[in-house]
Amino acid sequence: MKTENMTKGINRIIFTVIMILVYAVAIFMIAYLVYNAFDANYSPVKTEEAVMKTVEESVHTKVFIVRDENYLSGSAAGTVVPLVEDGQRVAEGEKIAAVFGSDEEAGKYVELNRIYDEIVRFSNIAEADKMNIRDMSSYNQTTNETFLNLVETIADGNYSDISEYAYSVRDRETSRQVSLGHDVDTSEILSSLRAEASSLSAAEPSYLVADNTGYYINSTDGYENTIKYDNVLNLTVQEIEKALKAKADETKISKNGKLVNNFNWYVVAVVERNDADDVVVGDSLTVRFTDSAADDVKMTVAAINSDSEGKVALVLRSNTITSGTSQLRIENAEIIFKKISGYKIPKVALRTVDGINGVYIKRGNLINFRRITTLYTGDDYVIARTYEAENANYEAEINEIEAEKRLYKSQLAMRSREEPDWIVECEDMYSRSRLLARSYIKLYDEVIVEGNGLYDNKIV
Repeated sequence: MKTENMTKGINRIIFTVIMILVYAVAIFMIAYLVYNAFDANYSPVKTEEAVMKTVEESVHTKVFIVRDENYLSGSAAGTVVPLVEDGQRVAEGEKIAAVFGSDEEAGKYVELNRIYDEIVRFSNIAEADKMNIRDMSSYNQTTNETFLNLVETIADGNYSDISEYAYSVRDRETSRQVSLGHDVDTSEILSSLRAEASSLSAAEPSYLVADNTGYYINSTDGYENTIKYDNVLNLTVQEIEKALKAKADETKISKNGKLVNNFNWYVVAVVERNDADDVVVGDSLTVRFTDSAADDVKMTVAAINSDSEGKVALVLRSNTITSGTSQLRIENAEIIFKKISGYKIPKVALRTVDGINGVYIKRGNLINFRRITTLYTGDDYVIARTYEAENANYEAEINEIEAEKRLYKSQLAMRSREEPDWIVECEDMYSRSRLLARSYIKLYDEVIVEGNGLYDNKIV
């Protein structure tokens, strides 16, 4: 009996132990599966992609525009209607503006010209059925380019040119439809326009003519003689500051217009010496007129005149006159000294390994160290040189080192006799070659911004 009870007790113990082991194995397997599921979706590092970014080194300041200008000598007592666009080159004696005795007469003249333009447009469409378009794809491409010009004009805010491009796109598309056999009847529109023109009569105007060959601007602002054009390259900080504070000569403000005699015109400004430390005469800069719809203008540094208080009279030159820039005078502007493009890298990702500046990147489950060259430093990021630029620089430096090696070998025997300790240059070349051999970061590399115990070729 005792033996039987003992056997039952041992069996219960064995059963209990087995059940405990079964439960333990089950719990372990569940924990293992949970761990693997978690580990498959967990990364011990946090990354950000290296993306392209362009930054500008610039300064915001007030500028004064200087041109070689003279007032038109003709009398314009009345309403002036320009016949040419601002910034357009005109010849001596050319009619550049029509003058009417009243706004009403001027309005009739403008309306008549609009009607005549419409007649020409619809006459061209009417002639489209006689067109022989041999290459329709080429015709369509030109129409598409005209449409893109319209979109660009709207984006740039050049509202005065929008209607011209809009009409051009519409007319080309209509002409294409007519030439392909579609029925577009323009006769009724043309008859209506001709009748409207016949009902209007405008008085014969007097004309303003160009005194000399130059570029026409349809109004004056009273600042024409504030800075002498012949002295622009010698301007001082004080002279520019005085011009920026000057008042316009109201007796010279009119709609008569003026001529610009020289195609070179200037933007002058006062900037801090530190802002223009790397600028030299002949450099190409960009000026952005922040309160104007005028396009950015590429200009050449014509003069840099410093004063004793750390300021600079900066004189910039352009030889391109446009309608957008012709009316500028005293403007808020951004002078862009340099545009820097490269990979945007968070500062927290920067590392120095063996004296080399770089970052760790993650590719798959492998960590690699990649070298970078910093071109620009922002508040929380840097701009690093692109992979393509690094390779070009690498080739140039390697070629320079190889040339040094050839020179070293050619002089080795002689210099070893004369300078027994001569070895430094060779060691320097080796160090530079080893440094250049490090791989560079590439676009869209996953740059590690958070992670511990990082090293090259680590598996994560």
